[in-house]
Amino acid sequence: MGVGLTKTLKVCSNQYAEPPEGVPVWCVEQDLSIEAGIQLGLEAILLVVVFLVFRAYFLWRKRKRIDAENLEVVGHL
Repeated sequence: MGVGLTKTLKVCSNQYAEPPEGVPVWCVEQDLSIEAGIQLGLEAILLVVVFLVFRAYFLWRKRKRIDAENLEVVGHL
């Protein structure tokens, strides 16, 4: 249901090499459109946000561990 700027992409399982005997050959057709591009962009943004959240969490956790070690060292003086 594209806006008009669509292109169909066809990918088959035997496109680059013949599959082993007994493995069926299948093909998938994908319409590349504005909607697909928007979805791809939003998924990329979501991936970056998830990465940044996890990075911030692990940096916070590391900082807390270092602070606890520093307090432990200061307590022994």
